[in-house]
Amino acid sequence: RLEQPSQLLQNSEEVLRKIREQFPLKKVEKKTSKRTAEKVFGDREGENQDVGAEKRARTDDAEEEEIYRVGTVNPVQDFSYLISNMVSAGLTIQSLGIQMEDVIDKLLSSAFGSDLNAKIVNCLKVYREGCITHRQAQMYNTFIRKLKTEVGDKLWKEIRESQSGLIRGSEAEGGVTDEEADAFNSAEVAEATADGGKAEDEEEEDMMDLL
Repeated sequence: RLEQPSQLLQNSEEVLRKIREQFPLKKVEKKTSKRTAEKVFGDREGENQDVGAEKRARTDDAEEEEIYRVGTVNPVQDFSYLISNMVSAGLTIQSLGIQMEDVIDKLLSSAFGSDLNAKIVNCLKVYREGCITHRQAQMYNTFIRKLKTEVGDKLWKEIRESQSGLIRGSEAEGGVTDEEADAFNSAEVAEATADGGKAEDEEEEDMMDLL
């Protein structure tokens, strides 16, 4: 066994002492706990929910900043947002009504046919509610009368079932009488639209043949 010179040992002790003073060692106790599946997946689920909520918040903010008019992609959401922010957006119920009517006309003329019926009905429902709230019954009633002459029996039935017909006087100022509303809602589409309804059915058959 080799022995180190005493002088070297004394010098090294002094150096080691200074090192220990500058870099003291601390004992770290490792905490252990039983991790159950519930804890593991519970934490993960909570993290996912937080991240999802944050992403949704960013998405919602972006969508709100970009909504300037009623579009054909999310017309119900667009209309609802804009009608709640008409003052800041510089809009009126009349200008929004024109936008919604234009969207509905575009959906009616779409090549997808009756696949868009539910979307059209939802547009009518939110448009009708907006006109009732802002006392514009005549504007909606004028449009729904025109629309009835342009749709087929299938779509009109869905409109009737959703109670999206004429606005009554009991719902908003300027609305029609109950008798007129009932007669309008119960009547079938005008004879002039019979060919349109037939064309709609033929279009659906053609689409099925292509599938």
